Amino acid sequence: MKKLFLIALSVSTFALVSNAQSTTNCAQTCEVTKIVEEGPFLGVQIQNGPGNTNAQIIKVFEKTAAEKTGFVIGDVISKVDNEVVKNNFHLVSIIGAHKPGDKVNITYTHNGVMSTVNVRIGAKNTRFVTEKICCEEVKNNLTVTGGLVLYPNPTVDKISIKTNDAIEGEVTISIYNLQGKEVYFDSKQNTGQLNASVDVSFLTGGEYIVRISNAKNNFTEKLFISK
Repeated sequence: MKKLFLIALSVSTFALVSNAQSTTNCAQTCEVTKIVEEGPFLGVQIQNGPGNTNAQIIKVFEKTAAEKTGFVIGDVISKVDNEVVKNNFHLVSIIGAHKPGDKVNITYTHNGVMSTVNVRIGAKNTRFVTEKICCEEVKNNLTVTGGLVLYPNPTVDKISIKTNDAIEGEVTISIYNLQGKEVYFDSKQNTGQLNASVDVSFLTGGEYIVRISNAKNNFTEKLFISK
């Protein structure tokens, strides 16, 4: 019998901002929201590939890194960052050695055609922690809330997203509900200040967290949708 594996391993918590510092000697304190991601999650169920080598996808979970990448049932993953995938055990081990947010190059075969794609590993669980830190910590880009502008906020169907500071390179835009589920994701190459528009008409009314990030910075802000 073939053994099936779900690539979703629980590992130590990975926080996008550093641990909270003492606010005793702060000139001013600021309230920030930390996004804590737990467990690297590719979002596929796998079995050994043809000839009991590599790893073949037998299920793709919705709203995961795998679905966003375009993986489908039957695709065979043969390499991760040029490391040959020996079998399904090995792929689980490779993904489990990473943290949510890491990017890897995955080589796979779809309908006989081999391709390599860059994949941002997701998280099995996402939660939020609100705490007070010294405002100078905010300015040092451990996390930035004041640098992110959402308007109109509250909104009904669309939001404009701007950053007061430059955010360069590949920028990801994520929206999470308060249960920690990512309900929107997009990425783009950016230079200078970010200026983006997002259609949120598909979301129900309530409170959400918007995260804008690149290799160096993370911007977070609350979004309210009125319906």
